[in-house]
Amino acid sequence: MSQAPLLSANPATTSTKSFWAASYRKFKACKRRIANAWRKSLQANKSFFKRLWRGETDEKPKIVRRKGFWAATTRCWPHFLTLAATGVLAWLNIAGFFVGNDFQGCATPNCQNLDRLGLQVAAKIMEVLVVASLGVIFVDLLQRELLSEPNGLPLGLLTSKQQFSQIQYLISPEFRFGLSGLSRVKLLAFGFFIVTSAIISLFAGPSAALLLIPEHRTGWPAGGASMWLAGDDDVLWPSRLTHSEIGGPHCVSPSTEMLLSENLSYVDCVWAGLSPIAELYKQAHYTAAGLSIRDGIVNRGFSLGYLGVDPETWASAPHLAVSLMSRNAGQYPYLPEYDVRLDLSILVRASFPISPRISTFWGTVPETAILSNNATTTDVPSALLNILMPHDDSNDTRTLMTCSVDARWTKANYRGQPVDAFNAHYTQQASWIQSQQYSHDLVGWQYSQRPVAGGYWRKVQIDHDWLEALTPSMDNNTAGATSLAGLFADMGIEHNEKYTDIVPAVEAIIATMVTDGMSRTGFRSVGKPADQLTDPLNILPDVSSSDWTSFVGGRHRFPRPDGPATELRLSMSIGGYAYRADSKAYWLALTVLFLHAALALAHLGYVILTRVFSNAWESITSFIVLAALSGTESGPSTIIKVEGTSNAAVGSFSGTASHVFGYASSGISRYRTMNTLVKIRTRKKIQTSCAATTTAATPASATASASIPVGQNVSEEVEMLFGQRDDLILEGEGYRKVKVNKAYG
Repeated sequence: MSQAPLLSANPATTSTKSFWAASYRKFKACKRRIANAWRKSLQANKSFFKRLWRGETDEKPKIVRRKGFWAATTRCWPHFLTLAATGVLAWLNIAGFFVGNDFQGCATPNCQNLDRLGLQVAAKIMEVLVVASLGVIFVDLLQRELLSEPNGLPLGLLTSKQQFSQIQYLISPEFRFGLSGLSRVKLLAFGFFIVTSAIISLFAGPSAALLLIPEHRTGWPAGGASMWLAGDDDVLWPSRLTHSEIGGPHCVSPSTEMLLSENLSYVDCVWAGLSPIAELYKQAHYTAAGLSIRDGIVNRGFSLGYLGVDPETWASAPHLAVSLMSRNAGQYPYLPEYDVRLDLSILVRASFPISPRISTFWGTVPETAILSNNATTTDVPSALLNILMPHDDSNDTRTLMTCSVDARWTKANYRGQPVDAFNAHYTQQASWIQSQQYSHDLVGWQYSQRPVAGGYWRKVQIDHDWLEALTPSMDNNTAGATSLAGLFADMGIEHNEKYTDIVPAVEAIIATMVTDGMSRTGFRSVGKPADQLTDPLNILPDVSSSDWTSFVGGRHRFPRPDGPATELRLSMSIGGYAYRADSKAYWLALTVLFLHAALALAHLGYVILTRVFSNAWESITSFIVLAALSGTESGPSTIIKVEGTSNAAVGSFSGTASHVFGYASSGISRYRTMNTLVKIRTRKKIQTSCAATTTAATPASATASASIPVGQNVSEEVEMLFGQRDDLILEGEGYRKVKVNKAYG
């Protein structure tokens, strides 16, 4: 019987299975290798970071005191950082530095707030560095006393490095009783240093924040130049106003149309401000809060004060010629101002025609006047004005008001509008440079200022011709029918039953008229009508020229005109964040940082000279371990009684000053304990290994022993010693001072 042959496997199928099986085995082997490599990498990283975090596991002998220039100075790195930061902050705030309208970078509110937060964090870092810098000084100072000085250091001062930044340390027993253990000289030195360090650490943070975070300021100097105004003081600001100061020939005997026209060709006339002044007071009905007059390319703002609100009625205004020459910040010589004396009594005799209308007459000023205390003076007013009210139909009685005018030129600062935001309606203002307050018993003394001597408020005498030109006649056939009388009539003051109610308004109108007329004096000396004047901003130097650098630096000078001229100062200013020490708070903050810098520099000098330093015992923990390892004698017991029970805890204390540390195991706070002197010295110790014998019993009652030989190990260790003990005695007991570059432990 024949057997059928076996069919063999398909060669293609067998080859495919073998390929996938081999690939799977290779994949598993590769996976195992990757897993092993990853496990080893994790173990290596874990071991590396553990070593990096923990360092060496066991303690080894260490060099307590080292000597070396680079190592000693590198250890003082907080000094270098704080000194550099102090130098930068001092330069920014003393020299002044303009940052800009925003902080650097993104200008959105969120970004700006983040910038402020960053500056506050930087100030906190500065505070931490200052405290760290003082800590370095404390470490060196305390270690010097412990290691080198014969008497050592009082126990209460041992932890001053960790506690000086806490202000309560200055009233603690450690500080008070610790200082008493020092000599007089060291007491003063340590006391001054610790108290100063505590104050510095207290104010370092606020001081750094004040100096580091810039304040938003206005009026930051941004350049300037010297410019010229044609005419000298006698032309521009004369001490006596005469007919020649009323303006050009066209200003004589003006018609009613000319007075009301407000034409720029009449801007140099003393009466040119009549129309806007009249309109203002008519609309305000006796009291005007402010006044602005437009003359050509500038609006001038008048400052006003009223009797009853202020001690007197007064008015001031920018000088027209100066205002037109520059509309930007600058300090200029003079400003016209009007006020009245409060202690002057003048007897006026006058005769006036009977008229149905209100009339005004300028009177002659006497050479002398009688004061309220009956004394005489030559300090008389600049002018007198009589106001005659119309008579009543029922009788011929008339009311006469007499006003005195005290006119002066006063030095002032003129402030103009922003250069980059021209506004045709911007009003230029001026502020007095020097003045003095009125007596506090006067109403409104805090709202007004009175003249001062020394040339800042120069008296002006006014001739009758100038006054007549200031208020020209509206009707040549009627005496007293002036433009001022017409203004009073239009306001209806003659119909007011109580004339005392309108006195402040009448005085304010007179003050404004005189001030405006004075402000136009000397305007013609500039040589051009107001509508032809060139604003100095149009002739500024080109940004690309060398003159622009001098202009930004405030050194540029415009060409001087021919003939007499007066130099004025044009100053440009900007606003934004800036550094500047301009108050007592800034100087106090700088003093705190400078005081720390002085201590840091003194310590750096000491370190550079000695080149000796120590990194030992920089923490309280290291002192605790050192005290625990220092061998001491047994002392008296401390018994702690537990109330309500019959039990007591008994403990013993050991120490070379055991008579001082009695009953101290439960805490210390007393004088004798805190001023106990502490030293750190070294002593050789011999460690002996004794023979050990093992004995075993045998049936024959015999013994057999195995012995380990005796050995000795000599080492030199550091110890903390308490109490007043002389170094000679300590040397006899084997104690020595710590040496430089020698390992102990």
